Amino acid sequence: MEVIAQILETTIDQAGALSLESTAPCDINSTCVVFAQSEVISLVARKVDRRDILAGMHLSMAKRIIKMMKKSEKGGDILMTGGGALNTGIHRAFEEEMMKDVYVAKYPQFNGAVGAALIASERGGV
Repeated sequence: MEVIAQILETTIDQAGALSLESTAPCDINSTCVVFAQSEVISLVARKVDRRDILAGMHLSMAKRIIKMMKKSEKGGDILMTGGGALNTGIHRAFEEEMMKDVYVAKYPQFNGAVGAALIASERGGV
């Protein structure tokens, strides 16, 4: 997302809010970051609104993650963690694709670090 934000002359912090203003999200089909970057550059060259590009990128990411998630889905509520959960555009894309509420952890950017510390502690590494 940082690379895409740079191409679109915005910041990662602004990308979520901008994408919420989209009226026609683009289809971003590439799963590879390099190909997605090329796809975005092509859309920029065609003068596609950056809000629509960002919304398309968020939807593409959500669809890809949801596919992986469904392999182990057990039902129940969904909680987003990690730094991406702070991006309102990605959060909205998840809710739209899942057609249900998706909750965000209070400090999602710290969940991975806390989990790693707990595992290290259990293994005697701390």
